[in-house]
Amino acid sequence: MRIIKLYSSHFKSLGESKSSASPTPLPNPPRRGGGNLRANSSSAMSTLTVLLFLSVAVPAWAGNACYTAEQVRAEQALRLHSELMVVTVTCRQGSQGQNLPAAYGHFTKQNIDYLHNAEQTMLGYFKANVKGNPVDNLDRLRTRLANEFGQKSANMPGSTFCEAYRDKVVDYSMAPKSSVEDEVKRMEVAERVYVKPCAYAVTASA
Repeated sequence: MRIIKLYSSHFKSLGESKSSASPTPLPNPPRRGGGNLRANSSSAMSTLTVLLFLSVAVPAWAGNACYTAEQVRAEQALRLHSELMVVTVTCRQGSQGQNLPAAYGHFTKQNIDYLHNAEQTMLGYFKANVKGNPVDNLDRLRTRLANEFGQKSANMPGSTFCEAYRDKVVDYSMAPKSSVEDEVKRMEVAERVYVKPCAYAVTASA
């Protein structure tokens, strides 16, 4: 089973099987001297700069076939997973000192079927509608999702970003699968997608 290839050489692939005994934490990004975010804000920003730089090579898919409802849901599921990854890499600890890489690994393990299905849905879309290798296009999508959320961190002090978002990783690591699915449904309405949904396209042309 292929899940989940992240978008920089700093990050390890979470290619575990469902039977893995323990979650795989994200490896530490390069840091000077170790420690927390406040002591290493320049290193955290360097990591995000790598992600943001990759956006130059990420194509837009606006001219391709519209998204079905399933594809909208799949992209938002991957958006949620990507956002949690960015928070984990940036903040490293929850407000009560929780280990965010471990929490992120636990979230991924607990929701691996859901995330795998989202990846398969997007791979099917890319295979049918987008030129190039579908796996490469999926990786570009994940990079783009991470870059978009990472820009929030780049646009505010690291401590402010972490105060706003770090406990989201902890909360979702402990949330039942139904709560994760409910959040993705909320995001279907609240967040944009990179390809126009088919339902909107039909309405607009009516």
